[in-house]
This record gives sequence, C-alpha cells and structure tokens, in this order.
Amino acid sequence: TIPDSIKLMTKLQYLPMQKNQLSGPLPSLDFSALLYFSVAENQLSGVVPDSLGQNVAMTFLDLKDNAEMSGTLPASLGALTQMAQFQ
Repeated sequence: TIPDSIKLMTKLQYLPMQKNQLSGPLPSLDFSALLYFSVAENQLSGVVPDSLGQNVAMTFLDLKDNAEMSGTLPASLGALTQMAQFQ
C-alpha cells in the first residue's frame, strides 16, 4: 500500500515505485513539482485518481500492468500538457 503520508513530500520530483508489490488504491496525489511517476507492475486496484491531472509539470506517467485497476481515465489528465510518455 502507498501510505497517505507520501502527500507530505510536496517538493517530490521523481517517484519510481514500479515492481514493489504495492496493493490497494492509488492515493490522491497533488505534487506541483512531480515530473516522473511510475507504479507499473504492482497490484494496485481501483480507479486512477482525478488529482493526477493536477501534477501539471509531469512528463512521465506509467500505470501499466496493474490488473486490478478499473474505470476510465479521468479527464483531468488532459491538463498534463508537458507529458512526453504515458503508459
């Protein structure tokens, strides 16, 4: 599980958490400086939080291979105009 306390790291730029056997829902994340976020190849479940679209500096987002994630991608991801790679 990704702890809610991660929200306290407000100046975080890189958050590589792939292949860590993480489970449970993806927490709401709003980091204004976040550039790189990967939670690929875990066991995360639930929907992609709308708050990911508030990370407008993000250039890389990798959510692949989390078979328990469901729902549609939030429209807020359209605000990520700096995005270079999304998986």
